[in-house]
Amino acid sequence: MDFRMVAEQEWRNLQSTAYMHAEIKERVSKLVKSLGILFNDRENGGVSGLKFEPIDNGDIVCSIGTPCGAGRMRLNWTVLNGILHGSLFIDRSSIDAYDRIRWEPVWRLYIPEWSGVFVENEQDAFALRFGGGQQLENDVFAIGLSIFLAIVSGPMTKEG
Repeated sequence: MDFRMVAEQEWRNLQSTAYMHAEIKERVSKLVKSLGILFNDRENGGVSGLKFEPIDNGDIVCSIGTPCGAGRMRLNWTVLNGILHGSLFIDRSSIDAYDRIRWEPVWRLYIPEWSGVFVENEQDAFALRFGGGQQLENDVFAIGLSIFLAIVSGPMTKEG
């Protein structure tokens, strides 16, 4: 495998990673909490059967329960356009031919330090402003049901 020299403009913005890392983890925590508030309550989204339970287990940040299978949220890290982002993977659980649990990534959200959470590009971002309001609830609802669909149907990719 051939490696290349990393140019300064590629790593320059990572100098404040400790701060960005903490901010992104806080935004992920708020998203998980918002999903739990909206879906775990029977009067609101509880009729779907979705449950979001926060977990503090390294990269695993949330357990997801559905009537049609289990899932989890797993936080990884990536650099997009020179800026650190959280890559929040949604994995679904399945059993392989040897009865072992297997986790399959089925959807991903990018979590930037300060702007909207997005799937493909920042122009199509969910406007998650964690101060509250109807738009926050609508976006959290859309994210929750998108997660549900991905867990039930499989990877939500451009091809499928």
